[in-house]
Amino acid sequence: MAFNWKKIGGAQIFGRGRYLKDGNYKLTVLKMYTIETRDKGAAFIVDFKVNESDNPEILEGQTRNWYQALKDKDIAFSAIKEFMLNLFNIDQSNKEELKEFEEGLDELMAEVADEDWKDKSDDEHPLNGKTIGVSCFTKETKVKGEPFTVHNWEPWEGES
Repeated sequence: MAFNWKKIGGAQIFGRGRYLKDGNYKLTVLKMYTIETRDKGAAFIVDFKVNESDNPEILEGQTRNWYQALKDKDIAFSAIKEFMLNLFNIDQSNKEELKEFEEGLDELMAEVADEDWKDKSDDEHPLNGKTIGVSCFTKETKVKGEPFTVHNWEPWEGES
């Protein structure tokens, strides 16, 4: 009896992340979106093009991702807010600038991180071309002792 291959054409393909490793990078945003993972719930994803890297395993021109689980919103929202503040080069010591950005962040995230962006071309995304710097290092998680990559985001106005 032959195997039934019906409906394979409609099967969802699960991408594997290509994450940043220890090092310093200058990145250009391609797009960002949320996904619902099979095992870990919702996640926020940002796809980047690498402009500069001091890690010999990650070369200029490659694409990489940042994955932020959304299960614990206290942790996730703090990390995403830090990312967005640096992406938009918000001066956190300027209380007015910070307050204005914070007041519009909910609406901005709803616009730029919708799950529909996952299936659209990068150049359609409203933040495509924005640049950011990041320094990454690995440390162990407190509870399980598993390796975890820390991302220290910083503003960067570079060429895309």
